[in-house]
Amino acid sequence: MPGIEKCYHILGLDLVLRADRDKFLREFDLDFAAFAAVQHKNRKPNLDFAFREKLGGAVDVYLNGVFREEISFSDIPYFYPMVLREIFKACEEFLFFHGGVSAREGAALIISGPPGSGKTTLTMKAVRSGFSFFSDEFCPVEFEINHVHPFPRALRVASGTDPHGKKTVRPVASLGRPVGRKPVRPRCLILLDPVFTTEPRAELIIRTRKEWIDEVAKRLPEGSTRVERYPGSSYGEVILPYSGDIVAQGRLVRKVLGLRDLILETALSELPAVDFSNPPRLERLTPAKAAPLWLSHIYDRSHPVLTEKPGSALFHTAGILRNTACFRMVPGELNETGKLLLSAWKESGIR
Repeated sequence: MPGIEKCYHILGLDLVLRADRDKFLREFDLDFAAFAAVQHKNRKPNLDFAFREKLGGAVDVYLNGVFREEISFSDIPYFYPMVLREIFKACEEFLFFHGGVSAREGAALIISGPPGSGKTTLTMKAVRSGFSFFSDEFCPVEFEINHVHPFPRALRVASGTDPHGKKTVRPVASLGRPVGRKPVRPRCLILLDPVFTTEPRAELIIRTRKEWIDEVAKRLPEGSTRVERYPGSSYGEVILPYSGDIVAQGRLVRKVLGLRDLILETALSELPAVDFSNPPRLERLTPAKAAPLWLSHIYDRSHPVLTEKPGSALFHTAGILRNTACFRMVPGELNETGKLLLSAWKESGIR
């Protein structure tokens, strides 16, 4: 197997990435540098990925010694989300919510919401106000103790100009702020709602290989679908407006469309972005009302709790929030939104 190794310890898992050349692993290492660890020589890693370059530029990918798929070198960044999904799959004792997390006084401030709603911006507002940084995108909650664990992956900062949502990676070490190391209880949940009283517009983005694009596109509603074929990559995307008639997460969308072997990844991108010129608004919610809203922001829809016992997932989510102050926020002007965020945190400490 390839000789260059990078080792990480993530939520109790030992993860090893191997490659022929260092550049194969550079992007993942930048993203997950905070999880870097020394491999235990007498302990087999939970997840062992290997990239082996072949003549002609193709790369074979192996997982735990078993061939997974062949990709081109230019497609390696598309493979990293699959590494993340394997981490989620191996951590069945966690629910992964999509949200930023910071902590103070042994408790977590969770900011959850759709893409582009300001999670990273507001999480960093909290961190600059004295909170420790846990994550700007992933909120892993452990079942047994209902505590939030740190997941300090590098920050993903949107440029605000890329229509496809590409982001700049900012290493955690560059923050110059404390980074959480121990799990904490949830104390305050902020559910961001950029549009508050109306349904957000959204796009369903389906990533597939270029030779499958036409087959995927013809299975979708006509007239509104657009296709992106990216130069230099064997992957492309089929994009269409999302109105709730297609189940838009992971394997479920494959089942609905009858394209189980063609679709590689799906994403639901909600629009519009936050208008930071308007005044923000804040509304207190009961945990019972907040639970289904928060559950809609769960990251890993393939988790057994959701696929096999969806009612149990809602019940458990409500249990996590039982002693948590929950709010619904329309973000707006940044300074005022930051003040409102800190006032919600202060109110969450009043019993």
